Amino acid sequence: MAASSRSSTSSERESSKRDSMHTAGSVFFVSSDGRVLKLPIPSKSSRDPLTWSRSKRAFAFCALQLYSVVASFEVNLPGLLMRAVQNEFEKDGIDRAAFQALSSAMTLFTGFGYLLSIPLSTAVGRRPVFVGATVVTSASTLWAGCAPNFGNLMTALCFQGLACGAAIGMCLLILIDATFIHERPNALSLYWCVGSVFIKLSILILPFIADLNTCWRTVYQVWLAPCLVAAVAVIFFVPETYFFRPPVSLDGRILLQTSSEKVEVYQDWGRPYTPTERPLPALPAYTRFWSRLKVSRAPGTTWSAAVTAYMQMLLCILNPLTFWVSLLTGIILSGVIFLNLSQPSVLAQGAKDPEAVSMWLGVAGIIGSMLAFPFTGPLATWFARYYSLRNGGVRHAEVYLPAFAIPVLTGLASVLISGFAIEKQWNAGWLYMTSAISILSYLTGNVAFTIWITEAFPRWAAAALAVQLFTGNMVSFGIASAILPWTTNHQIMQPTLLISVLIGVLGILAVPIAFWGKNVRQYIHGWSSDSEKTALRPQ
Repeated sequence: MAASSRSSTSSERESSKRDSMHTAGSVFFVSSDGRVLKLPIPSKSSRDPLTWSRSKRAFAFCALQLYSVVASFEVNLPGLLMRAVQNEFEKDGIDRAAFQALSSAMTLFTGFGYLLSIPLSTAVGRRPVFVGATVVTSASTLWAGCAPNFGNLMTALCFQGLACGAAIGMCLLILIDATFIHERPNALSLYWCVGSVFIKLSILILPFIADLNTCWRTVYQVWLAPCLVAAVAVIFFVPETYFFRPPVSLDGRILLQTSSEKVEVYQDWGRPYTPTERPLPALPAYTRFWSRLKVSRAPGTTWSAAVTAYMQMLLCILNPLTFWVSLLTGIILSGVIFLNLSQPSVLAQGAKDPEAVSMWLGVAGIIGSMLAFPFTGPLATWFARYYSLRNGGVRHAEVYLPAFAIPVLTGLASVLISGFAIEKQWNAGWLYMTSAISILSYLTGNVAFTIWITEAFPRWAAAALAVQLFTGNMVSFGIASAILPWTTNHQIMQPTLLISVLIGVLGILAVPIAFWGKNVRQYIHGWSSDSEKTALRPQ
């Protein structure tokens, strides 16, 4: 009787494991000899980004990193140059609130950039959207440097924000397109952390090479050169990565890799949900040097895919799991914004050299960016392999959820400690420390949230990523607008408690719900819910 019971239990456990494999986001990740599998299996097509050489990957990554730093640095410029802009245009009767709206406008339009670019990339490809963003960045930078009035400057900055959102969205999609599953955490970690170091370093150096009280036009005019260099690097070194993975014929059978990174075997070409004719052979590779400059629509893209992307984005907003991660993204970012609004003025009051305050805050940001790397990609990669080995080689998307603990705990600690340090007038060192911790929280959150949302929803990865980036940006924009009157009036504890409670509730109480939702995370009903047009591995 006991043997029968053990046999039944073993059978149920084995059946449960097989059933779990049908869930999108669950794959065989580690082989029986402990080797991490390279998924998806690269094709023989010259357009497959997984077949790039190491040098091609390195140049493409450097081009992505350079452009994202150039575009993101411009988002920070209005806050640094506000005094100079105000000195020039206040004689025209511009209200003080309008000058403060410059940074808010860029934040708002960065969110619109995510909303526009990611669905558009499914209709025309990653490269045309990315190159278009470089053109808009360069043109709007030139426009800002030559703006004849405040309205022109505001419009130019809005276009800069739009291009920045498009650039970051494309960088993330291209990085995921061109990496295997096990490489994604480290690739995303390098992108976010290295980029943050260079952005903070640029902000740190700027006051020493330009007078921020008068030379705002010169800053934009000089920054046009890095914009053009980054645009050239993108055109030359970032190929198209949107790629339909073709079925492969092997030993008389057809191997089909789905958008969920699973391999399905069919006896003939008449497989379900696909055309009955065999796929056309891959186009020959362009070997001429000038072919690198070509910007054309990616094969397999359709305008209907963009329509489908927006429908799936609506469905993702209705999904509690994607909506929760999007809210958490925004609240973590709002904590960083709160510290940026409250700390500089407090530190400047007790400092003998006010210019040194911004320098030490920049140093703290660089330290936080460097410390974030080992707590993102390397830690997530190790834990995914360890968990998969204990789970018979199967990796579920939930393996990345423990990584949420780092941004939640560090974000909560940075806001609380900073609030009490300001209220109780603690030593300035506490504020510099919490500034570094908040950057660490923001970067680890970016990596953890992006990995989980794309792995948990592979069929709608682009749509889910667009929702996460856009909603997170809008939530942080809304919270920052709400707490601005408090920080202006030097009321610190109210926003401190508000943001802390939001981080605690969403981060600490909601994570277990995501674990329980493994088998229902993809149950979204709608005419576009079965489409894989926004998958990162479309088939």
